Amino acid sequence: MDAKDILDKARLRTTLWDHLRKAGFPHYQWTLLEGRMRFRFLGYSNKLTAVNNLCFAGLVMSWLRAWGIKIEMDWQED
Repeated sequence: MDAKDILDKARLRTTLWDHLRKAGFPHYQWTLLEGRMRFRFLGYSNKLTAVNNLCFAGLVMSWLRAWGIKIEMDWQED
């Protein structure tokens, strides 16, 4: 699982950054990549918190289990 700051001012043009900020877009993108089937799940939030992290992981795991896909979580830090 990975979290990335979408509104990274150093990587965006000033006009695009201003537009995204004024439009109220979320600040962070969460990405979870399921290893065997290579499913990519995306989630968005305004805050980078452990609660948002666990809620997103739980939602993805529930969806995978509902479709009968067995999963193992491997937590890695960069």
